Amino acid sequence: MPIKDILVACDGSASAAHALAHGTTLAKAIDAHLTGAVVHAISSVLVQLGPWITEPVEEVIRGQDDKRRAEIRAGFDQVTGGVTDHIHYLDLSGAPEAVLAETARLYDLLIVGGGEDTSGPRHFTANKHELAAHCGGPLMVVPPSAKAAPVPDKIVLAWDGKPAASRALTAALPLMTAAREVSVLTVGGDVGAHLDQVRTHLFRHGVTAESVHLARGSGGIGATLLDECSRRAADLLVMGAYEHPKLAEDVFGGVTDRILREATLPVLMVH
Repeated sequence: MPIKDILVACDGSASAAHALAHGTTLAKAIDAHLTGAVVHAISSVLVQLGPWITEPVEEVIRGQDDKRRAEIRAGFDQVTGGVTDHIHYLDLSGAPEAVLAETARLYDLLIVGGGEDTSGPRHFTANKHELAAHCGGPLMVVPPSAKAAPVPDKIVLAWDGKPAASRALTAALPLMTAAREVSVLTVGGDVGAHLDQVRTHLFRHGVTAESVHLARGSGGIGATLLDECSRRAADLLVMGAYEHPKLAEDVFGGVTDRILREATLPVLMVH
């Protein structure tokens, strides 16, 4: 299925603005609709101190949030050219992770900013780790340093034979068919024997892919994937997300968390 409906999270941070620019360029290149969404919860100050806050102070805090929403909308219009037949905008209230995850289920792709940008208020900003685990569909994380082509020219698919990787492959097929170079990469284990089957599946969709089976480096699977993406000058990494329970990755560390923290190229992932 082609990518025709893209949702971009807007929170006023520099990383979100970069992701919006990336998403706008991609949407125009593939003739897709693009929707920006700002999601705002109640300020933590009001939640924690509500009974003791005077009405004038509450009005000031809410006024600051309204001002930020207006600034985010103005920034969206500046990047996209404003609402048109293909450009849309949503102003939503509620917990950012929950509302974005639910909203994204009716879109082909959700794009968010990457990195550790904390310039936006917490009640406007969705945690990308939570989104990766719960949005239920394809999530593209665009780090501030990413300088990718409008449509990715070189794509690396991280393959481990598990359901999440299969879902990521299917989600990324429309981008792979337009790419000049696709590499199917597996790290460690015995999945290498299945790479020919992955290449055959892609070939039947019009994608000629190279398969690579790498030994796991000393930095672990995540570092090995990122190093290979860097060596290949890849524009996009495609992978499954949180194949192990997120709680286990939070406690012991894992590939998904490492990629989200350290990637310098856009990453398309599906749980």
